[in-house]
Amino acid sequence: ARRLPGFKEAHLARFASAMAMLLRSGGDLPQSLALASEMETHPQVAAELRGWQQRLAAGHGKPGDFASNSRCFPPLFNWLVAQSGENVADGFSRAAEIYARRAAYRIEMVLYAALPVAILVLGIMILLHLLPLLGPLVQMINNLGGE
Repeated sequence: ARRLPGFKEAHLARFASAMAMLLRSGGDLPQSLALASEMETHPQVAAELRGWQQRLAAGHGKPGDFASNSRCFPPLFNWLVAQSGENVADGFSRAAEIYARRAAYRIEMVLYAALPVAILVLGIMILLHLLPLLGPLVQMINNLGGE
């Protein structure tokens, strides 16, 4: 599901929102990352978060430092978090807001692309159900006109 348009952005928005909430409720960054990595269902993302914890413990305290060279989190996400400076909760909150909007936009685009196809399929289904009725109707009209 993460490969479909909008779903990866939605996952990033949920993650960023959860991190912002954890940090604002009094948790520190290492504890919040530990909890997020334990709760993460995607193994690559969980491994990435554990890597963030290790870099944070090694002294890379800024988001731009501990979240660099990420495979699971796009550069825009890391940049948004890093732009907050010392207040990482605001960075995660901003990332959650932007990625939630991106997810909604991409999911709408997929739905708008699928709508014409759905209408076409529905029209074909209606036509296929009406075809057996058209034969006897045409024959009846021909019989009425032939008398």
